[in-house]
Amino acid sequence: MIIIQKLSMDSLQPTTPQSPKSRTPLAVVLSVVITALVVGAAVFVLTRRMGDNSQADLQARVDQLQSDLRDATANATNTTNTANTSANTTATNTTNTTGEAPETASWKTYSNNTYKFSVKYPPTLIADFSETSKMLSIYDPTKARPNTVLTVNVTPSTKTLDQYIASLKDSSLIGNEQKTTLDGVIAYEGVDMGILSQYGVYTVYNGTEYLLRFMSNNKDTLPDVKDGLSTTQKLMLASFTFTK
Repeated sequence: MIIIQKLSMDSLQPTTPQSPKSRTPLAVVLSVVITALVVGAAVFVLTRRMGDNSQADLQARVDQLQSDLRDATANATNTTNTANTSANTTATNTTNTTGEAPETASWKTYSNNTYKFSVKYPPTLIADFSETSKMLSIYDPTKARPNTVLTVNVTPSTKTLDQYIASLKDSSLIGNEQKTTLDGVIAYEGVDMGILSQYGVYTVYNGTEYLLRFMSNNKDTLPDVKDGLSTTQKLMLASFTFTK
């Protein structure tokens, strides 16, 4: 009975708890693993952020370079356009200042102070004005007659332009006439019906009748005789001016 009671008493003794030393290795391992994960995550996040920042900085620099390139291109274009505009303006002003076609720059100029007109002609031609007939004749001395390139008849008159043209028509000295201008003055052009058909320009200016005759191709219609004018004759006509 005593033995049984002892065993019963032993079984009734509280169980001694397990020593903490038996759990230390597992706790350390878990702590190391958790720390490693935390550090790894922090490094990953930091690296990712640094990468994002670097990429953002790089993109910002690219954008800035592209903007600088656009600005430089625009400035270069504006400079070129300004230079071209200046060059064009200079050329235009030079042309307007001289008032002279390049083809006639080396030509001679005949001026008549009495009847107030001038006309340019090539230096190979001769200009001769007759006071008797009141006619300027510009001709080519190297050719046989008819070698006249242009004649200008001047006649003091009190007629109006329409009266002057009517008198020519009454005498059958003009045909196919139509209005034009001569140095900005209202005039007529037509077929001058003389011994040979020529291109004629007629006007009245400051009390004087002016008749310009250009030796042409002896045709009977205005388009035909105008078509027969040489380049030299056209330039001479364009150079005719009234003077003061």
